[in-house]
Amino acid sequence: MNILKTAKKVRYLNTILNDGSFDGKIDKIFEGFYEFWAITFVSSPKFFFDFVLKHKFQRVRLIIGIEDNDINDKFNLINPEPQYEFFKSLPDEAVEKIKNDEIQIRYSKLGITTHSKLFILKNSEKTRIAFGSANLTQKALSNKNQFEEIIAYDKDYNPNIVKLAESRFEEIWSESIDYVPERIKNETKPTINVFSTETALDMLKENLSKLSIVGVSSEAIEELMSEANIETDAIEYKKEYLKNSKDIINTLTKKTKNGIALISPKEVPKKQQLISVKITRLSRRSDELDLRREIIYNETDDMLYIGSS
Repeated sequence: MNILKTAKKVRYLNTILNDGSFDGKIDKIFEGFYEFWAITFVSSPKFFFDFVLKHKFQRVRLIIGIEDNDINDKFNLINPEPQYEFFKSLPDEAVEKIKNDEIQIRYSKLGITTHSKLFILKNSEKTRIAFGSANLTQKALSNKNQFEEIIAYDKDYNPNIVKLAESRFEEIWSESIDYVPERIKNETKPTINVFSTETALDMLKENLSKLSIVGVSSEAIEELMSEANIETDAIEYKKEYLKNSKDIINTLTKKTKNGIALISPKEVPKKQQLISVKITRLSRRSDELDLRREIIYNETDDMLYIGSS
């Protein structure tokens, strides 16, 4: 007799509300509030603002974070193209709310990175804060294949931590600058029409003006340029690194009737020469980039190990 075992559902998104496990849908944490403050990385502006409109928030204060200290993100305050693409992707209703200051969007000053994930929700009777590892993105909230933590507290349960979170948000808000170009606010239509050279120059001038007002230190600019040079110098090597990484993956996998699978440890010695050549190539400039460590096959226990860096 065959007995089918039901696979245990993995709880990727772990939510705690007022010191207890919350098993409901994550949307329930955000329901019933009309004011929303958020610090989050926005991988999909459309998803974030669809979320905002779905919950019918009347007032939104958003601080856009930087997920991985990406040099391109740091340049976004100068380069107008990411701003254009950001607003181009938004629903018309969201752009209209931005024009009316019902949605305010800010961004870190040049030289400052914002990696916090903090959400504050308010209505006439209740305040709730939520924080943890999760950004407000489809990937983080989907509860699929990505472990995330969200811890939430209501003010009537823990007033002290809510007060501290509100103060923290205001502190970061004060160290950020307006991300919305005046051209967006002054558009007669709710969306940007054409990203022309004239539009780009106007937005560039405005961005530089905002940066001059908040005062960008020469140290921050020098650090940014230094990182940009490292990034430029490393482009070709990164291409080679990615190619070799792909080759190693191809070497360590095989096609089966069920699809692609990893080879067994016993098969590694047969491909040792191929693997060692690829890894040697990867390690040529490992002092400049923190790359993957060596894969070692141990014949005594028939296991694969990652070597020490």
